[in-house]
Amino acid sequence: MKLSAIDIAIILGYFLTVILIGLWVSRRGAKDLDSYFLGSKSLPWYLLGISDASGMFDISGTMWMVYILFMYGLKSIWLPFLWPVFNQIFLMMFLSGWLRRSNVLTGAEWIQTRFGRGTGASLAHLSVVFFALVNVIGMLAYAFKGIGKFAVVMLPWRFTGASEGLLSDENIYAIIILGLTSLYAIKGGMISVVITEVMQFTILTVTSITIGIIAICKVSPAMIHNAIPAGWSNPFFGWKLGLDWTGILDKVNDAILKRFYKTVNPWGAWGPIRDQVMRDDPAFQTNRDCRRDCANVMVGIVWQLCLTALPIYLVLRQWSWAGAIAATLGITSLIIKFNWYDKLEKAPAGSVRREQPLPAQTTTL
Repeated sequence: MKLSAIDIAIILGYFLTVILIGLWVSRRGAKDLDSYFLGSKSLPWYLLGISDASGMFDISGTMWMVYILFMYGLKSIWLPFLWPVFNQIFLMMFLSGWLRRSNVLTGAEWIQTRFGRGTGASLAHLSVVFFALVNVIGMLAYAFKGIGKFAVVMLPWRFTGASEGLLSDENIYAIIILGLTSLYAIKGGMISVVITEVMQFTILTVTSITIGIIAICKVSPAMIHNAIPAGWSNPFFGWKLGLDWTGILDKVNDAILKRFYKTVNPWGAWGPIRDQVMRDDPAFQTNRDCRRDCANVMVGIVWQLCLTALPIYLVLRQWSWAGAIAATLGITSLIIKFNWYDKLEKAPAGSVRREQPLPAQTTTL
């Protein structure tokens, strides 16, 4: 991707600004642990709310919201109530107050506040610390890969020219960006993180409003009306959604589904799409592993239950139950290893996943 001098100046200016913010507020966060982790509990509620909202303003969620709005119209406004809306409202109304009154800094301290300092509480405390470490490592690894893949596409510079290996361009970009992020976050503590996320939210909000204004100016209601089915603009529905895309998305749907089926090769009720794929590619092999996959699902459920129950029985010191669960966990782990993991289809060596454009019909919608 080619960036102009203005684009590069904005990127460099942003990173310089957040680093300077971290250095500027570092003295305030260095007073004590309460100042570093909680900002001395003096940050205004609206800044904390914007900071939390900034963390929810991500590319994946944005893509999902746009997708469901396109497919389901205004009826899609109810889908976020399945989790995000309820979850955020519940946390805002209840959990924030509970944590503030408990006067604790971490989830592990919350366990001690709730259950005391006995042996069981100490083991529960240790499990929370262990889970937090594993979770942080996993999230950092996830962010590392995502940031690297995004940066190598969006930024023009190349370091080694390698697409694989430890010193690939993706990894170097991820190291640089995470390093800069860690600098201001670790140096400034909670206050630095909140101020930076408020700045990020401001940029994202202004950008969204700008895109919306461009869309209003460039897209007329008639253009939208010609590309959507009847009932798309009605937020209410009955036993059926009442959206019929016939004649609008037929060709696009078929092309998307065929590409998905040929790439993923799922089993199930794919008869019409499977027939089309077989006509285009008679050598294509359909998935015949339905029974094995279903069996692995059942084994996986038992395996997950054992992972959940084993620490509980260890804390309760019910050794006979703990031993039986541990044995079951070992057996199910072996079954999953040999009947699922070892039989996963590997991607062809040297293959690189590339996004393919959708059919031309999508450009008319």
